[in-house]
Amino acid sequence: MPWWSSSKQTDVQAPLPEPVKDTIESQLDSTQSSSSNTSNPTSVLPSAGSRDQQAYEELKGLFASVDPERAAAAATRARELQEEEQDDYSDSIYASTMSCSNCFDQAFYCSSIGGQLNSVYRYGALRSCSDLWAQWRFCMRTKVMSDETKREKIREYNMKKAIKYKVGRSSEDIWEVRTEPVEHPFSPAP
Repeated sequence: MPWWSSSKQTDVQAPLPEPVKDTIESQLDSTQSSSSNTSNPTSVLPSAGSRDQQAYEELKGLFASVDPERAAAAATRARELQEEEQDDYSDSIYASTMSCSNCFDQAFYCSSIGGQLNSVYRYGALRSCSDLWAQWRFCMRTKVMSDETKREKIREYNMKKAIKYKVGRSSEDIWEVRTEPVEHPFSPAP
């Protein structure tokens, strides 16, 4: 017998709260009754998408039964977020939101040793990270703007940034594209 198994089997379980217990029992009853009513065993199995959806709905029901106030607040917030995403700029290819923590992380990584080594490998020179720090400062300035102004400014900033990088240098300026594979890449040099 392995050292991690035990010869004693204990069936100690913590009691479930009543709303959770009632929800689980009702779901088990409905599952058993639906499986006994079906004659075709393959019709009991839902498709992959519906199975995930069913699991999500069961989880939502479980949370709603445990804390109904919090579940209602989460549903309201989800509707608000969905409405925010459906603004009049939804057909634009440029983002209208910006995460300041992501901007800071990018600028900090660029300034680090690893970021500079990456730049030397890709472009053959050290990179000036001033554009990333400027992006972070821009993001912090948008925090005090109204929502509509913020979206317009961020979209305009992203458009200018995209134009700059589509015209700028790339790693293909340094490295040549290989047209034929390397033969025996790990053999010692002749």
